[in-house]
Amino acid sequence: MSNNFFKISYILFFIASINCGSVRDFTKVTLINRGYKGQAYKPRDLNKVLDHPDFDRKKPTIIYSYGFTETQFQPSVRNVIDAYLENNGFNFMIISCDSIIDYTIFNANEIAQMVAEGIKNCFDKGYRNFHLVGFSLGGQIVGMIGRKVSEMSQKKYKIPRITGLDPGKVPPFFSIELLNQNDAEFVDIIHTETKYLGSAESMGHVIFWVNGGHSQPLCKTQIDLLTQVCSHLMAPKLWAESVRSNTTKVFPALKCEKFSDLRTKNCDFSKINYMGLHANKEFKGNFYLETNNLPPYSRDL
Repeated sequence: MSNNFFKISYILFFIASINCGSVRDFTKVTLINRGYKGQAYKPRDLNKVLDHPDFDRKKPTIIYSYGFTETQFQPSVRNVIDAYLENNGFNFMIISCDSIIDYTIFNANEIAQMVAEGIKNCFDKGYRNFHLVGFSLGGQIVGMIGRKVSEMSQKKYKIPRITGLDPGKVPPFFSIELLNQNDAEFVDIIHTETKYLGSAESMGHVIFWVNGGHSQPLCKTQIDLLTQVCSHLMAPKLWAESVRSNTTKVFPALKCEKFSDLRTKNCDFSKINYMGLHANKEFKGNFYLETNNLPPYSRDL
């Protein structure tokens, strides 16, 4: 592991430690509808959303957890929100804290605990159609939520699907179980950067490695850290494109042993999976794909 990663980890540790108290009063889960009219709920009261006039019990519910240093008002997050609102096939909810200092790995366990209680209450009331999507730190938080829902219900309940968008690398001084395939009935993971910010662990049912998964060609600069940050941020961009797409066959990927096999076409062409919203849970394992350098990013095989 690079020295730069350790340096970045300790810097983030210092920033996050400025405030590592309870976030019970600062965390909310907000139902967002067209026009950005939202209704915020305390995580443990999440079941109250079932009675909201804009909540459709016939639709799946997305709960999105963004990354460290993000807020729901940043372009990277708004892009995901807008994609779901344009799709109109989902109830969309987002986990947020009042400040970026609250939304840290120090508080991840408490945030996950509260949201898991709220989701379990929804399960108790007969609504179970949840899809948790998390980017970076949020990718690890949604895994923790899934784990806790199962634990609280004594394995009676399990989240149907969890998607990790370049799940965050966990600093070495934290002992946290990473997002893995035990956290939901179906766990799919998208890797776009694995040097500084994104975890390189292949722990989902289906794992997509975009352009090899370690960095993105369109992000290449003379400054390595900027290249990797840009690469990390590509994960939610690609996800949003798949949500907006009018076809289910977007971001085709092949099952390969390694990225170089994709380039030489030494892969299993009988198992084409599609990265993003329409991933096929029947085709498990590691899948590789290349993207365009400009939107639309989806590229044919």
